[in-house]
Amino acid sequence: MRTLSAKTYAKINLTLDVIRRRDDSYHDLEMIMQSVGLFDVLTISENSGKDINVGTNSSFVAKNEQNIAYKAAQKVFSLTGVKDRGIDIYIEKSIPVSAGLAGGSSNAAGVIVLLNEMFSLGLSDADIKSAARDIGADVTFCLFGGTALAQGIGDELTFLPDMPDCHIVLAKPNAHVSTHAAFSKLDVGKIGLRPDTHGALDAIKSGDIFKLSRRLYNVLEEAAAKDIKDIHEIKSVLYDEGALGASMSGSGPSVFAIFDDEEKAKSSGERLLSMCESVHLIAPVNRGVEIL
Repeated sequence: MRTLSAKTYAKINLTLDVIRRRDDSYHDLEMIMQSVGLFDVLTISENSGKDINVGTNSSFVAKNEQNIAYKAAQKVFSLTGVKDRGIDIYIEKSIPVSAGLAGGSSNAAGVIVLLNEMFSLGLSDADIKSAARDIGADVTFCLFGGTALAQGIGDELTFLPDMPDCHIVLAKPNAHVSTHAAFSKLDVGKIGLRPDTHGALDAIKSGDIFKLSRRLYNVLEEAAAKDIKDIHEIKSVLYDEGALGASMSGSGPSVFAIFDDEEKAKSSGERLLSMCESVHLIAPVNRGVEIL
């Protein structure tokens, strides 16, 4: 019986703008998404039964049908007509949970990729994208990764040149945020400041990390920071240590910063260790799922 593993990479939002609330309760978004070198390791093994079993090293992650990786496996089997095949899914978590980093979505993307490979399903790109969209808004990006402009609910992707080389400090406060709750609190009509998405796109295309860093912005951050004071405190430390720019990722509460100097990045990370649940010194990557 086969066993396959993959790295499933986290993402950050270089920009995040909410355009409007849709009739289906989702929101139309415009954001620049970036994969980063923080990953979970996903392992899928065939078993002799007929069930989908989920295991993980994290006490914060569901081990039943509520897990998005379980839902992804169900979706793939339903889409392809695969029946009576049992699998064990094990998720070794390194990406913080409920942190605005798409850890769960990246796991779901990994399930799609590994099951397609394991059972030689021959899923087309259209099938994969359709399955990903049904599972979750970020799953489509997590399938491919890299650097992309995401629109619609986040599943309409325009891939961009790789983000310029840099050092990224990613800090997760001792707090958790529900994506649904974050968006439900947002009054789109009262959004004042919005990101300069087009300016950020130009910076990526020209490879200008300084110009890009000045355009990091997330419209969800202001509301999140009212409830989680650590967001502003973390950003203050990052800028004090020489960050070129800093912002919250996704619905939060994780904060990231871009540095052009590795020593400054390390110094900021060391200062943040005592005030955060986790701190990572990472870099941009150009993939979402990497089969091992």
